[in-house]
This record gives sequence, structure tokens and C-alpha cells, in this order.
Amino acid sequence: QRFHVGVALPRPLREDDALCVELTLGPTPQVSKGTHVLVPLGGASPTGWTAHIDEGVAEPLVGVAGSDHALWVGLEAPPTAPIGRYRLSLRTRTESGEFAAPFEADNDVVLLFNPWC
Repeated sequence: QRFHVGVALPRPLREDDALCVELTLGPTPQVSKGTHVLVPLGGASPTGWTAHIDEGVAEPLVGVAGSDHALWVGLEAPPTAPIGRYRLSLRTRTESGEFAAPFEADNDVVLLFNPWC
């Protein structure tokens, strides 16, 4: 089941921008346990999470600074995703291929139940 996260960017998103959604769960997130997930925008993670720009959402981002360059990101959790309160951040890939310091979201994402299970 897809859910949406509103993102306000400081400038328009370019085709060559490499954004990645990072989700972490718990005090010591681990990739091997599915509690640390990096999902490339427009793709899928090895754990099955997907992230896509969702142009089908018509709601504006009200009261968000920089909403002139806002977009909605649709996220989908796999059937095996642990439930809980995820910390969400966005990362951008630099020209050297490394991820720059993340932007931390003000709010967490709570996966209350997994509708696929």
C-alpha cells in the first residue's frame, strides 16, 4: 500500500539529481534486519521498499517554506517490512558518488500494520 510524503526542495528537481529516501527504525538500525533502508527515488531497495515521485497527488503542501519546488514522494513498504516508528531523511548523491549529509524530516513515519501480511 502506497503512502505519500510531501517534500519541499530549495530548487526545482533536475533529471540528473540523485535523491534517496533513508528510513531507520529503532536505536541501532541495521541493513541486515531491515531496520535501515536506503531507497533510491524512482527505484527499489534490495529489501523491496520503493520510492517514486507521485504526480497524481493534487494536494498542495500548505504552510511549507519553499513549496514552490514541492513534490510528493510515494513510498511502498514490502510485506516483510517491520512495523514501527521510522525516522525519515533524504539524501542526495554528490558528483563523487557519495551521499551528502542527510536532510532529517521533522516528523517520523509510523507503519502501524503491514496490509500485505
